Amino acid sequence: MTSLGSPILDCFRNGSIVQLKSRSSGGTLTMREGGIVSGNGPVGFYAGRLGPRTPVWGRWTDGTYHRGTITNVGTKIDITFNDGDNVQHAINDPTAVVADVGPDPEVLKPGARVIAQFRGSTKYYAGRIVEVDSSNSQQPRCHVQFDDGDKEWAEAGFIRMLPEVAAADLGVPSIITNSRVLARWTNDQYYRGTVTNVGEKIDIKFDDGDKIQHDPLDVSAVIYDVTPSRGTLQVGVRAVGYWPDKGNFYLGRIGQVDYHNASHPRFLLNFDDGASIWCNLDEVRRVPLRREQDNPVNLKDIDAGDQETIAHFRVGCMVWGRWSDGRYFLGRVTDVRDGKIYVTFDDGDNISHDLGDVSAVIVDLVPNPTHVPIGARVIAAFEGRCHYYKGRVTQIDSTNPYAPRYHVTYDDGDKGWVNCDKVRLLPMRADEVGTRVYARWTNGQFYLGTVERVGHKIEIKYDDGDRIAHDPSDITAAVILDSTPNPGSVGRGTRVIAAWPGKEKYYLGTVDAVNKDQMYEPQYHVKYDDGDESWVTVNQLRVIPAPGPAPESQFMVVQIGADVVALNSIAHPHFYLGLEGGYLRGKWFDTYCHFYLREAPNQFMSLEACMLPGQHVGVDSKGSVMSPASVYAGTEPAMFEVKLLMLMKEGKMETWI
Repeated sequence: MTSLGSPILDCFRNGSIVQLKSRSSGGTLTMREGGIVSGNGPVGFYAGRLGPRTPVWGRWTDGTYHRGTITNVGTKIDITFNDGDNVQHAINDPTAVVADVGPDPEVLKPGARVIAQFRGSTKYYAGRIVEVDSSNSQQPRCHVQFDDGDKEWAEAGFIRMLPEVAAADLGVPSIITNSRVLARWTNDQYYRGTVTNVGEKIDIKFDDGDKIQHDPLDVSAVIYDVTPSRGTLQVGVRAVGYWPDKGNFYLGRIGQVDYHNASHPRFLLNFDDGASIWCNLDEVRRVPLRREQDNPVNLKDIDAGDQETIAHFRVGCMVWGRWSDGRYFLGRVTDVRDGKIYVTFDDGDNISHDLGDVSAVIVDLVPNPTHVPIGARVIAAFEGRCHYYKGRVTQIDSTNPYAPRYHVTYDDGDKGWVNCDKVRLLPMRADEVGTRVYARWTNGQFYLGTVERVGHKIEIKYDDGDRIAHDPSDITAAVILDSTPNPGSVGRGTRVIAAWPGKEKYYLGTVDAVNKDQMYEPQYHVKYDDGDESWVTVNQLRVIPAPGPAPESQFMVVQIGADVVALNSIAHPHFYLGLEGGYLRGKWFDTYCHFYLREAPNQFMSLEACMLPGQHVGVDSKGSVMSPASVYAGTEPAMFEVKLLMLMKEGKMETWI
């Protein structure tokens, strides 16, 4: 793609994802529910791009990070370190390669995952920030607790941000030419081969010389030949498993998991033809729920909190869609456009739902048992029927911790026990009416309650009858989902609210030690902010979301012309930034969403309305969006610093790091 003429404007290539940080307010341009725009949003960290010659910190085999340069990007990322050593990493391992870019001071907060220097070493170590000294606001010092238990103060210049890893990877990279894969033959068995071409069809040449074509939307037809990571396979997951006597792979579903040897887990595959066999980890390949698409028009992300049931809804994704009678049926996403998601059910019927209706379309993923507490909202089977019903988990039978059974009370009053593979989590959001949350009271402590109303404020009614309202911009710190965290996501340095013996309220603190002697019930030592200390279980704490790029402050670039763009909200993908009635707001796409890119002094830029020349996007010092007619070129309110979060290159999306 042709350069736009400067490093600043080059951030605005088609499909790139950016943040705009206001010079006046120091916050980011943010679009909230209903298309409301403000200029005081949180600042995310620069994620960078992957490409040859990119300077990075790469993870070595011992877990430490070293400076180097990317030499090649394919299905693997090749890195040559400054000392001449080389390493390869999977392209979908988000913590293996970190951009060598210093962080913004705003993102250096307690709880953030980082790599940092320790005692002058040339290599960096992974850890979490536990304290920040902001006496120098431009160059703060951070007290880092490293994963090995050591602690050290580090200057901002010796810190790099480390992305948090999601509980489950719901998708896989798009299939590319020369990829090694397992592909389905006409007999429904899977054989190893190589991708020779990708277009309207995926062409595969098997190792024995035979050839076949598959539709890219048939996600179970072509599977990357990569051993899955431990912990990503659980009961109910669709997978292909190896049958030694026949020498082929067959499609099925995981029925049991044996973790008695944690380093070498085994999985019982129940094949679709009725046979079963125990497989080792390297004999299993997970079937993806969806395949990443290269078309940026379909980049429609729904942020519904830290729930592993939420994925990017892409064409081809297997889902449970809500029918007009409230029941859920299995189907596949066929299109995402104009603020709608379109689903074709397995029986051929079709339906569409608003993207903002987060409970209308649920990804077909068996939830991790640790993410299904009593009280969880679910859809579940009932008495062997093929469709699912809404309900709530009221009891859990954990006799088999890898395959628990749930007692569900359905919304229509029926009740019943359901196996874990017949349950799907409904998404929960801290800013959705009816959600159970721990909300901060005026004394700084957290009490259990329910979200009662959402508007300009998030209003919570506590269980004791008191009420409070919090600003949406403070939601990650003030309103915490009442959801038991995945034990694997809680480590030293994790910021939490936790129980104290004999008290119903929760207190702010930091985990500083983990006892895993009991595999199924790890203990966490919490140092509370008031100086007290206590051991708690995973059920007695809730994780405070770590800082990072906020979806409400992210926009995808749609390049209209050489220096004309439209900005599509990531959090609310049916809205674009635009002018309407003399105000800046989120709106349906039209020519009033077109903006000229204008460079400003000192590495800043501004946005001028194409349909209303001389009118600019502007934010005042308090973070309020100004009338575009009152914002003039070259003035401070019109100036923004662009933060590139993802970059499109030659029509394909560079991967997050």
